[in-house]
This record gives sequence, structure tokens and C-alpha cells, in this order.
Amino acid sequence: MLFDAETGALEIVAPTLPGWAEALLTENYWSGWSLGQAWQAQHGPLPLEKRLMPSRLFVLGGKYEVDNLRAVDTVESLRVRGDVARQLRDLPDGTEIELRVLPVE
Repeated sequence: MLFDAETGALEIVAPTLPGWAEALLTENYWSGWSLGQAWQAQHGPLPLEKRLMPSRLFVLGGKYEVDNLRAVDTVESLRVRGDVARQLRDLPDGTEIELRVLPVE
């Protein structure tokens, strides 16, 4: 199972744990490993409390490239993407949106 933090969608990657592990190791799409490696080559190691997050979320047309990534606090990353997923919930693909970004509490 794969959870997409930007949309809240679940997707079956493989029916078994070994199949899931194989998919992660062989299909770069599922892990983003090469993109993470390229980011670290430019910026150095990613601190343990940080996650790479697209500046423009992928679900909103952000590109899968190093220049669209930034290191953010893990909790902040989940909060922002969760809020976006909540706002996009039940909207058909292609719907024009006005994204509201709420201040950190």
C-alpha cells in the first residue's frame, strides 16, 4: 500500500510485502530515490528531522526535479500536505482551485 500525502489516496503497490519491497527497490517512482540523491548532491545530507517536499506540490503541477524540492520539518510537511489533501478531497481532476494556506499554530 502506498499513501499519497498530497491527495490522501491509497494505492496498492503489490499484494505481498516482498512484492512491495521489490517494487520500491526497482521502480524509482515509488521511492523517489534518484531525486533525493540528486538533491543531496547539491545540498548535502538531509537532516533526520527533515523531509524533502516540493515547493509546488506534485498534485498541483509541481515538477519532479531538484529545483522544486526543499527540506522542511517532517511535521510541517505532513501538516501542509494534509491540509491540501483535505481541500482537494472530492474535487474532480482538472478543477480550478484557490489554495488557502493557513498560518502555523
